[in-house]
Amino acid sequence: MKAESTPIGARLIEQESALDQQFANRSITSEGLKEATTQIGATQAELRNAHLKYHLETAQPSRRTR
Repeated sequence: MKAESTPIGARLIEQESALDQQFANRSITSEGLKEATTQIGATQAELRNAHLKYHLETAQPSRRTR
């Protein structure tokens, strides 16, 4: 899980930081905001999926024992 989620988490931090920087520089536009938040949302979903799929796998009973 960690090997998969760490790079996604790093990408999310970079995206959030870039968005913050655009606000700090007052260079953000409506279109840029929409694009950035769409990308951030997709990355958040990817990270959540990477994390939760391992919990799902451990919560399901083994099919080999049936």
